[in-house]
Amino acid sequence: MRPDDLAEFSAFVRARSGALFRTAVLLTGERGQAEDLVQSTLERLCRHWRTVSRAQAPEAYARRVLVNLVYDRHRLRRAAGTEVPLPRGDPPRGTTPTSRSCPATR
Repeated sequence: MRPDDLAEFSAFVRARSGALFRTAVLLTGERGQAEDLVQSTLERLCRHWRTVSRAQAPEAYARRVLVNLVYDRHRLRRAAGTEVPLPRGDPPRGTTPTSRSCPATR
């Protein structure tokens, strides 16, 4: 990264990392995960700073990267097999599979 770009990126980080962190906390609900997301987001922005800095709205670009990282993490967790197995056997009398598996219909 050129010195000009580094100074510009550093200024962006100082100005917008707090807002990115608040967004990450809202999306994850956990401070530690939010910190990791912001770090990953800023690392990706740094690698592509020339493109990002030329965008009309670099902060919007950064937020999109952050949201995409959240989606990626959810997809990876789902692919890892964290699904809840369905109960075996016949449902109790007077119930349907929906009423048995969905607490809101009980």
